[in-house]
Amino acid sequence: MAKFFAVFLLALIAISMLQATVFADGGRPRRGGYGPGSLTSSQCPGQCIRRCSKTQYHKPCMFFCQKCCAKCLCVPPGFYGNKQVCPCYNNWKTKEGGPKCPNCCVLVAAIFNQHSNMDSSTMLYNQLKEASPFFVLAGPNVIESEEHILHMAKQIKAVTSKLGLPLVFKSSFDKANRTSSKSFRGPGLAEGLKILEKVKTTYDLPIVTDVHESDQCEAVGRVADIIQIPAFLCRQTDLLVAAAKTGKIVNIKKGQFCAPSVMTNSAEKVRLAGNQNVMVCERGTMFGYNDLIVDPRNFEWMREANCPIVADVTHALQQPAGKKLEGGGVASGGLRELIPCIARTAVAVGVDGLFMEVHDDPLNAPVDGPTQWPLRHFEELLEELMAIARVTKGKQQYKIDLTPFRE
Repeated sequence: MAKFFAVFLLALIAISMLQATVFADGGRPRRGGYGPGSLTSSQCPGQCIRRCSKTQYHKPCMFFCQKCCAKCLCVPPGFYGNKQVCPCYNNWKTKEGGPKCPNCCVLVAAIFNQHSNMDSSTMLYNQLKEASPFFVLAGPNVIESEEHILHMAKQIKAVTSKLGLPLVFKSSFDKANRTSSKSFRGPGLAEGLKILEKVKTTYDLPIVTDVHESDQCEAVGRVADIIQIPAFLCRQTDLLVAAAKTGKIVNIKKGQFCAPSVMTNSAEKVRLAGNQNVMVCERGTMFGYNDLIVDPRNFEWMREANCPIVADVTHALQQPAGKKLEGGGVASGGLRELIPCIARTAVAVGVDGLFMEVHDDPLNAPVDGPTQWPLRHFEELLEELMAIARVTKGKQQYKIDLTPFRE
C-alpha cells in the first residue's frame, strides 16, 4: 500500500511540474505543435499542444490546445472543407506569421510549412482527381474590386453546388502579360491576396491564381490552393520549382507554342522538386498570326504526363492582338460564341477538369471580355456538359483489337 501511495505521489508531482512548464507565462500555452505541420522539437518541447484524447484526431494536421482541447480543433486555412471540423475557422487572425484561434488562445507560428501544405493539398488533389464527371476552375479573369469578386464567388458557387460539381475559384491579382502597357492589370500581389483570402474564408472555397515570378510563389502559396503557371512560362524551371516547393497543387498551362509532349517534362520538374500534386492544362495552339486552335488529340496525348488534364475552354478562343482599336493599337479579341463548341469537345474526349472564365458583364470586363462566358448562361452550359460527360467513355482508353477478323 505504501509503495502504491509513493508512486501515486510521484505522478502528482510530475503532473504539477508539467503544468508549471506549460503555463509558466501566466496561463497561456507556449507556441508549439503536434503533427506534420508543427514546430520542430528544437523550437518547442511539444508540451503546449498535444493530441487530445477527448476528440478525434484527423489527418493531415490538427492542433489541440492542452488548456481547452475539447472545445476547438484548429486547422490551417486552406484545408478543404474545414468549416465542418473547426468552429472557430472564421475567427482566425494572422499574427507573427501564424494563425491564432481565439477559442484556444494558441498561436501556432509554423504550420504553413511545406509538409502541412502538401498534406492538405494532397487531399484536395485526390478529390479533384476523383470528381465525377469533372471539376471546375472558374471565376472572372482578374480581380476588379473586392465587392465584384465576392459577388462572383457567391454566384458561381451557388451554381456548382446546385449541380454537385467541385469548384476551385479563380481570379488573378496581376495580369502581367498584357498587349498594352496601358491595359488594366489588377490590384497587385498584396491587395489581391487579401481579397482572395476573403473569398476563401467567406465562401469556404479553394482558390487558384497565377504567378509570374519565382519570388511570388511563397506569398501566393499561403492563400491559394492551386498555383497556376501561365502558358508562356510553362518551361521556366525556376518558376516551376518555386511553385512546387510551396506544397500546393501546381496547374501548368501548355504554351501556345508547345507540343503536348512538352507538358510531360514540365510536370516532371514539379515532381522532382518534391511535389506530386500537378495538373496540366490545354489552352490552344497558335495557328498563324492572331489566332488559336484546339487540337482534341492534345487532350489524349497530354495524359502521358500522368496527371489530371484540364481544358481551358475560354482562353483557347482568344485572338491575341487580333482586335484593332480606334485611334490605333491592338488588343486581344476572341470568339466567345465558340466556347460551348470547345467545351463539348473537351468533355466528350474525357478531360478531368474545365477551366472557364466567367463574368456577369463581359462586354464591360476590363480584361479578356471577348472570351469570358456570361454568368447568366453558366449553369445552362454546365448542365449540358455534364450530360455529355456522363454518356461518353472518354476517360477510358479504347482497346483496339488488331488481330485478323474472321467470321
